Amino acid sequence: MAKNDKDTEDKDKHEEISNEIPSDIFDEIAEPDKTDNKDEIKTDEIHIDEIKEEIQENKEDLQEQIEKEDIKEDLLEQDELLEIYEKNDTKRYKRSFNYILYSKRLLLGVVLVASVVGLYGGYLIFGNTSLEVLWQLNQQRQNMIDEVEQSKIQNAILQKKLLELQSLEPKSR
Repeated sequence: MAKNDKDTEDKDKHEEISNEIPSDIFDEIAEPDKTDNKDEIKTDEIHIDEIKEEIQENKEDLQEQIEKEDIKEDLLEQDELLEIYEKNDTKRYKRSFNYILYSKRLLLGVVLVASVVGLYGGYLIFGNTSLEVLWQLNQQRQNMIDEVEQSKIQNAILQKKLLELQSLEPKSR
């Protein structure tokens, strides 16, 4: 339907162009004056050539104007389409939260899994069962082992002194 409208508009423009060209120009071209004087014929031929050139220039100018008008119409149509698209485009970004959850579920799943793994890793590093706590417990264990060794040595020394003291005392029975 839009194509038919454009065709009729083009036909109307061409008719307007044809109407703007004076009809007597075509008559002069078609029927030159028949005179016996060769000079007049030559001047008429020169005028005819000039008129033909003017007509050709006018046609070219009119065709350029028609093309410019067509380009303007195309630009106006494109502007209208762009406005319609922008109106619809703004509606596209006003989506509900549920739609975003549904359409981006894979992304949300990946983000959720990454968050859980990150929180668990943070708990392992900084929580009650963290690596730092493990190192502290290993240090305490090593300290206790050293204390036990020192206590054994002191106990052996004390037992030796005790036995020496017992051997010096007479037997009481």
